[in-house]
Amino acid sequence: MSNEEFQKIVLEKLTALEFGQKELQENQKELQENQKELQDNQKELENGQKRLEVGQTKLEAGQRKIRQELKFVWEDIKRLDNRLERQEIKIKDVLS
Repeated sequence: MSNEEFQKIVLEKLTALEFGQKELQENQKELQENQKELQDNQKELENGQKRLEVGQTKLEAGQRKIRQELKFVWEDIKRLDNRLERQEIKIKDVLS
């Protein structure tokens, strides 16, 4: 093998190595960009989760308030029913 042939082979291998290294660097850069995008998406999901938790807390508080008010409404209905029953009894007594 002559010196020129050896240099040609070494140059081809070096060129291939440089090309491979450049390709690896580009792929690494793409992976880093994708990783950043994933991290950003994860932050968005976490923020959305926090908003959902706050909303759920508000809904639960509203539910408790509605249950309490509904309890008072039923108590009022029972009182009205008792009054009507007493009035019916008085009317029956008066008519009898």
